[in-house]
Amino acid sequence: HHHHHHHHHHTSTTTTSSTTPLMMIKSTTLILQLLLLVLLSCCGSSLSTPNASSKKQQKVAVIGATGRLGRQAVEQLSARGIPCALLLRNYNNNKDTATTTPPPTSLTKDSSKADVIAYLTSLPNVETIVQGDVSNTAALTTLLSDCTACLALFGATRRSQLSDIWTNPSDNDGSHAKAINYQGVANILEAAKASKTCKRIVRITGKGETPYSFFSILINLLGGMAKAWNYEGEQLLRNQAAAAAAAAAVAAGGMAKAWNYEGEQLLRNQAAAAAAAAAVAVASADSIDYTIVRPGIMSEEGPKDDNYSLVLGDDGADLKVAAIQYADVATLCIDCLDYPNAARSTLTVMTEPRQGEAEQPSTQKSSFATLLQTVQADRRTFPTDMLQQHQQAVRKTLAGLGVVSVLFLSVVVRFVMMSFFAGA
Repeated sequence: HHHHHHHHHHTSTTTTSSTTPLMMIKSTTLILQLLLLVLLSCCGSSLSTPNASSKKQQKVAVIGATGRLGRQAVEQLSARGIPCALLLRNYNNNKDTATTTPPPTSLTKDSSKADVIAYLTSLPNVETIVQGDVSNTAALTTLLSDCTACLALFGATRRSQLSDIWTNPSDNDGSHAKAINYQGVANILEAAKASKTCKRIVRITGKGETPYSFFSILINLLGGMAKAWNYEGEQLLRNQAAAAAAAAAVAAGGMAKAWNYEGEQLLRNQAAAAAAAAAVAVASADSIDYTIVRPGIMSEEGPKDDNYSLVLGDDGADLKVAAIQYADVATLCIDCLDYPNAARSTLTVMTEPRQGEAEQPSTQKSSFATLLQTVQADRRTFPTDMLQQHQQAVRKTLAGLGVVSVLFLSVVVRFVMMSFFAGA
């Protein structure tokens, strides 16, 4: 959205004799430029400063709604009065039992899947339920048909904690991780493009750029390369946005050539300005903006000490890993929709202990509002060889350890994790 500063400074005067037609051309192009500037600055100001009255989301789709993060997001959307659409894998199977008993009025950690579904579907503003999962392209197209944004919160809550690897053994083969974390994202992108209304996908992943870290190797090893495929899913979102922008630039370039009459600097300038405007228009029409969220270690409780601050880093910042509540991550996923500057950004979110006064920690927890205002779109080039690196890291580890030690290690780790993340 930053294209509106550059176009009006280059009106170099020509040295040709000032005949009347030229004057006319000059004045009309000047008027055109002024119009364009006004137009661009209007767009610009409406884009750059979100506030309380910023356009409310028409409808938000939530994928992964029954997960620990997803249910928080649905509760918060419902409480904010934002209509939602949910994609549920087992909806119809649960309908029959649900009708006989009233839905629970709240959820606990131990609520059954059926209870979670009954509860979520009974909440106010939950308007649409679509049966299916991310492999079902028809279901995704139906889901996103009238949504303005999509929260893709599946696959991540399960994998960001090692204890989950042993509780969901069926999810641990590589084809599963690839199908969900990579192909699933590709399917959502296609459905969003088809919808013409869904302009932002928020995707939860995790720190995927440290393939040689102990945790990455372990999660990949036991979780079917889950981390690696999550990162590849991120790259899909980044690349399609870049490709759409490139296509727009090409289209606009063709226009600039058409307008490029020889010798007349002014005409060139206005063509360039028009081309830039066209590029902005086309890019926003064709591509889906993304906000990728990489959270710390998520749990219901979050940090041990209540006196903490939220930390947000853009450009996929490498922040110190810390505990964070599902509720806080859910809030970020919804809040970021109101910030155009968070489009095409990769946000790492953590917590840190607050220094100093510890009065009323519950009320003084920082909000995301101020943090989100300074966020910018991705600027660095994200590495493209991560999948190979992840695979190599796992291979080297396996070769070095041998099968017996891997089995032994997994037992030890399981024991450590169960005691460490007892509540996770």
